[in-house]
Amino acid sequence: KGAIVFVYLLSRLVYWVAAAFSSSIRGFGFGLSFLPSVAMMAANIYFIFTVEAGGSFFSPPTPPEELQAPPTSRQRFWG
Repeated sequence: KGAIVFVYLLSRLVYWVAAAFSSSIRGFGFGLSFLPSVAMMAANIYFIFTVEAGGSFFSPPTPPEELQAPPTSRQRFWG
């Protein structure tokens, strides 16, 4: 994880310096900063579909242990 951050920051520095001097090497810096972004997006998509969502915020609530019995009275159409 730390290596991909280092590559991204170094490539952004190369891009910034090359853009400041109007150099044509800024495409190299952009390409190097694009690759870590694509790698992290691919990793995020992979983990979205493979990680168990049991403790997640969006997981459905677990059903209660004891289900309540339905009421014995008959409900009328007026309430």
